[in-house]
Amino acid sequence: MNKHYQKALGIFLGIAIVALIISFFVEYVIGIRPCILCKLQRVPYIATGLSALIGFFTPLKRMILRFIQVCFLAGVILAAYHSCIQFGFLGSPCQKKQIQRTGPSWRILGLPPPLYNGVFSLAVLIGTEIFLVRTRKKV
Repeated sequence: MNKHYQKALGIFLGIAIVALIISFFVEYVIGIRPCILCKLQRVPYIATGLSALIGFFTPLKRMILRFIQVCFLAGVILAAYHSCIQFGFLGSPCQKKQIQRTGPSWRILGLPPPLYNGVFSLAVLIGTEIFLVRTRKKV
């Protein structure tokens, strides 16, 4: 059973690393400056990566996975809020001195990146719940 949790934690660590690499690549290599909400959407991935690392060394692996679910729930909420701002449903909370976006600065296949992040975070959240339910039944 412990191998399953170790593998799941490894997957989450990989997801966090890849997401952060993509985010920094877009900012520093491609040159697209992020708004404050773009930067805030990195926080759940940072928390996920750190939690996964901690999870490797603690017996509380299920609890760590539940916390990672909370991180991805926060990611879904942030992405939904950010997407609503980019689609013009809500006003931007950004100050004038910061990068301010009411519309998406760039799109992937016609959709803003926060929308993809939200869908991905929701899929990971649901997938983690399925994993936790299935592993609980095996105990």
